[in-house]
Amino acid sequence: MGDLAIIHSNVTPGANVDPPGSDINAGTKAIAAGTSIGAGEIALLAAQGYSAVNVYRVPRVAILTTGNELIEVDQELRPGKIRDSNRYMLMSACREAKADAVFWGSLPDELEATKKALLMAGEESDLVVSTGGVSVGNYDLVRKALLEIADEALFWKVRMKPGTPVILVARNNKLYFGLSGKPTGSLLNFELLVKPVLRKLMGCQTFFPPTVEAYIQTDYNKVSNTSDRFLWSKATYCQEWQVTPAISGVFSELLGFNALAVILSGRGRLAKGEKVKTILTKSMF
Repeated sequence: MGDLAIIHSNVTPGANVDPPGSDINAGTKAIAAGTSIGAGEIALLAAQGYSAVNVYRVPRVAILTTGNELIEVDQELRPGKIRDSNRYMLMSACREAKADAVFWGSLPDELEATKKALLMAGEESDLVVSTGGVSVGNYDLVRKALLEIADEALFWKVRMKPGTPVILVARNNKLYFGLSGKPTGSLLNFELLVKPVLRKLMGCQTFFPPTVEAYIQTDYNKVSNTSDRFLWSKATYCQEWQVTPAISGVFSELLGFNALAVILSGRGRLAKGEKVKTILTKSMF
């Protein structure tokens, strides 16, 4: 109708207009320290005129594997050898945790060479993580090497299965982890012990993953009287939490996991439908 417009309802002054201060009031904290910065936080900072903010530096993690038996993943498997799968598993786990992982090599079963490599890795990194060589065998030299270079030994062995043999020492205000050599134990050590340290170094507000009570979806017949047992699992939620643990296998246990079902020491066998404590290790989406 030319320059005319038809108004079909009453118009109130100020309708659909955000007044100044309706987003954030003057003096209000926009984003708390320790907040993980994502797309929404970036939008708010930009709208408030912040072109740069102070953040925690991404921690640099040195990864070392150990053992004369290790070969590259693309090499032909020979008697007495295993492929160095833990290297790639832990590198990936670090990156999932938003840390910068650097591989420092596969160490031979030699004490002095192991000590030298650990010291060099510590000089260039915020955290040192090795895997293997921390049990009680004749060639388990990493534990001995860590104890010899340490300013303080913090612990050795944790009442958890898998992953009981694990050591933590401190040197020059840095932490050195020696994780289990078994893949399922090594990754469990990382999830429950290393990842909280990384979150602390990154300034996160929470260090540990959330837990829920979930209904187990299969019978579980093992009993552990000395250690808590952690089962790699898949958790789902539809009105209630359900968790399906992987009962057998080594690497197959790790496929598609997003949770850990926790069987406390001394607890008897579990029937399908019983409730268990469940640690949610990954996003459900």
